[in-house]
Amino acid sequence: MITHSVWPAEGAFTEQSIGALVIALTHLQMDFAMHGLFLRGGFDVGNVYVGEEMVFGEALLRAYKTEAEVARDPRIVFTEAAMHTYLSLSFDKP
Repeated sequence: MITHSVWPAEGAFTEQSIGALVIALTHLQMDFAMHGLFLRGGFDVGNVYVGEEMVFGEALLRAYKTEAEVARDPRIVFTEAAMHTYLSLSFDKP
């Protein structure tokens, strides 16, 4: 499981943070594939609590359900909520 805050760095926009995360996941997928390992996962945007011994949250549950039901092949699949969020972002900001 990988979690990442989407709060933007100073001078950046939220969509840049999400876009950078998506690009990082594509690089991770490629790096693993080049070493003969294939990843399958679900991607969601939402609240998740991450503690030293416990992780929980609706976004984790949606990502897991999508991975289990949709991502039959080695690929990272967006949940419907993540796809809606990603497509609704405006990438034309200065």
